[in-house]
Amino acid sequence: PYERGPDPTTSSLTARSGPFATSSTSVSSLAASGFGGGRIYYPTSTSEGTFGAVVIAPGFTAGSTTYLGLAERVASHGFVTFAIDTNSRSDFPDSRGDQILAALDYLTEDSSVRSRIDASRLAVSGHSMGGGGTLAAANERSSLQAAVALQPWHTTKSWSGIRVPTMIIGAESATVASVSSHSIPFYHRITP
Repeated sequence: PYERGPDPTTSSLTARSGPFATSSTSVSSLAASGFGGGRIYYPTSTSEGTFGAVVIAPGFTAGSTTYLGLAERVASHGFVTFAIDTNSRSDFPDSRGDQILAALDYLTEDSSVRSRIDASRLAVSGHSMGGGGTLAAANERSSLQAAVALQPWHTTKSWSGIRVPTMIIGAESATVASVSSHSIPFYHRITP
């Protein structure tokens, strides 16, 4: 009952965009509470119903603009996506995790697109320190449906409290968030 759009194929997933036309809206840092604002992308038609939603958090010193292409592409495959800015570009992962959850609450409760969202189908994602924040958010909110940590960085290595289906994607040549010091220990210490 949750599928939206045609079944994915290799060509549809490798195309520049998915089957849904998208639009976007900006969220000012002044309107945001607990995070730094950002940009929401969403499918323009709701003829197939509501959509799952995902918040995407940036890495250390990065902002939402770094992830807008990814957010738009994911939205074109039938999701509401929110690329956020953090309160400070140097916030550590636990703070980013709190901000991810604050942004998710804003998205589902207060945003102009909240009526397009199925609030029972929520996910979190982030890169580097945003990936560490993704793990922290998943550890804190077990009702999430998915967490995708991209090249995550965090000083905490054990995530035995995570009950959310979690994907960890490492980068073989990374030096700051190396696979051996971050992705692999995180993976092995999430309780299945």
